[in-house]
Amino acid sequence: MLRIGALKVSDIPSRPQCELRALVRYRPSLQPARATEAHRIQKVLEGADVKRNVLGVTGQRIPTALADGVTGPVA
Repeated sequence: MLRIGALKVSDIPSRPQCELRALVRYRPSLQPARATEAHRIQKVLEGADVKRNVLGVTGQRIPTALADGVTGPVA
């Protein structure tokens, strides 16, 4: 087959393309870890009587505000 030209030349992707492929393949393995951490944070906040979705914008600001010492609502 090689003599008659029936074989395709293999395509070796560039380094950036290989890195992008690796990241795309790695992303699905991170999604369950993200959900697990979100549930852990949600449980801690519920223990502190904070009833918010930690995946939303406001929910993401709450832990930062708590770390900065804010204990009440911010206007």
